Amino acid sequence: MIDLEEASGLPIVLDEEGTDLEFGNGMVVETRRERTVGEMRDVLADTTDFSDDTIVYRMYDGVYRLQAKDIIKPTGIRYDLTLIYPGTIGSEYIKTLGHYHSVSDDQKYGYPELYEVLYGEVHFLVQKEGAKKGEIADAAVLIAGKGQRIIVPPEYGHVAVNPGSMPLVLANWIAEACTPNYGDIAQCGGAAIFEKEINGTFEIVPNEKYSFVPPVRTINVNEYRTALFNMKSSVSLYDLIIKDPGCLDWLRYPIRKIEQFEKYIEGVL
Repeated sequence: MIDLEEASGLPIVLDEEGTDLEFGNGMVVETRRERTVGEMRDVLADTTDFSDDTIVYRMYDGVYRLQAKDIIKPTGIRYDLTLIYPGTIGSEYIKTLGHYHSVSDDQKYGYPELYEVLYGEVHFLVQKEGAKKGEIADAAVLIAGKGQRIIVPPEYGHVAVNPGSMPLVLANWIAEACTPNYGDIAQCGGAAIFEKEINGTFEIVPNEKYSFVPPVRTINVNEYRTALFNMKSSVSLYDLIIKDPGCLDWLRYPIRKIEQFEKYIEGVL
């Protein structure tokens, strides 16, 4: 078993098989879900012999200590966990289904999202739609390891990829009112690129169902990017809200941090 309490600030462990999360006393998990190969087929690069009921990742939404409910609920944001298995489906590394977000409380931009890697390594494929369906205006791969935080900016769809040989555990804060839109990415057969293992080598392969994709940047997440949002790296993602309930209000009102979002996603640092 792998103890995730130091990383998360919560009594959580990854079980011995690396296939499920277990929660300590006093913990609430409002919703548990799983994603199967059958649900993923529209966005997979390869046809596979995997059965439709093969689980590739698990989701735990609305996670909190019961004693903190009255602190968290009024903020309008929710703490979730995602466990993504290692390995490949065909030649493609296991990933999430991928989606865009609904319009935020400020009625101007789509909701952003804030993640932290609790265990493993993640490649976040983020992409912004262009003027026409099938066109991408901007795309990047955000690379992060344990203890690092990743921000999905407003208007960007995203897919989380596990490129490693161990389970990947992600924590995130997201607005309660956010509604995911899976259709736009599914209609194009997945995100703008696929990450594959071909002859033992990692490769990025374009998704030819898109009519236009600009050069895809690779961005290593670092302290500079996190500092744009004044988040204390010494405090776990969960405890940010416990110590200062209003510190992540930009997850509901991204217009308040729009300049920071633009700096976060630009260039390669």
